[in-house]
Amino acid sequence: MDFDGTYIWQAFGPISATYGATCAFDQAGVLLGGWNLPGISTQLSGLAVFNLTTDVTGIAVTSYDEHYIWFYEFTGSSMILLGSAQLPVSANIFQSLGLCYSSVRNTYFWSYLDNSSVFHISELQITETSLEHSTWGNIKTSF
Repeated sequence: MDFDGTYIWQAFGPISATYGATCAFDQAGVLLGGWNLPGISTQLSGLAVFNLTTDVTGIAVTSYDEHYIWFYEFTGSSMILLGSAQLPVSANIFQSLGLCYSSVRNTYFWSYLDNSSVFHISELQITETSLEHSTWGNIKTSF
């Protein structure tokens, strides 16, 4: 759950979910809406809101069982999957738990339970990258 200054955002889905979803409501409890999140097939454990630009909301989520973080752009009516990243595999993750974003540090804080039943909080710095547009011919000749 997170607050973007206007709306309270919450990750939701039943136990044994086959999809991830989020909803947003105002401080009075009036529902803005609910959205399925493409690319997720399990119950969510954490949600963080961040600004993609000054007027575009980004949503990052984690799930209990799949050790990834997914990033979405909220268009005002739908969620667009921007990409995902695998969480650190050296963490010996048993279960991914919570997620929050620090705009001051421009990092994410992720909590998880390891295989030894020890709880951890890790700070993640994530850099957005994209592939350059190339033709298959250009790609093949680069090798």
